[in-house]
Amino acid sequence: MGNTHAGLLPFSPDEQSRMQDETKLSQDEMMNLFRKFRKMDLHKSGEITFEEFRRIPELASNPLVGRLFAVMDTDGNGIIDFDEFLNGISVFTPARSDEDRLRFLFSIYDVDRDGLISNGELFSVLKIMTGASLPDRSLQQLVDRTIRDYNRSGAPDGITFDDFRTMLTEKGAAFEQTLKVEL
Repeated sequence: MGNTHAGLLPFSPDEQSRMQDETKLSQDEMMNLFRKFRKMDLHKSGEITFEEFRRIPELASNPLVGRLFAVMDTDGNGIIDFDEFLNGISVFTPARSDEDRLRFLFSIYDVDRDGLISNGELFSVLKIMTGASLPDRSLQQLVDRTIRDYNRSGAPDGITFDDFRTMLTEKGAAFEQTLKVEL
């Protein structure tokens, strides 16, 4: 890995090396993402607010944009710095494992980050996705059935990551295509 961008990224060589190890991205890919990050950072604060994040064209009409932001905001301070952005975006690149992508997807549903998708969490995220197109009663029946059918770990009122992985594996390869992006 060359260090041609070492002076262009606002991180020490040790930090850049750590980021590369965590994200599996090359220096060129990191630099490309840094440029995109700076364009999104309308206030030039070195951080992306939710308002700036939701202006990303690919996310603008996504009903889960708020959940995506919350998952990428790993420290929960209401903003995304470049390190959080890099870690979040890199999950969807071919360099990262399917396991990493599944963990990210799981975290979309695990709102309180306790390692369990509860009945209420699954309902609330699916409600965001379906809006008014599915009555609450029907949605609750779907949630109850999903938890009943896929809670194989015996966790109380929820789905663990292992249950989630099994559920997606059984549902086919359609998810695999939706979980990868090119930089």
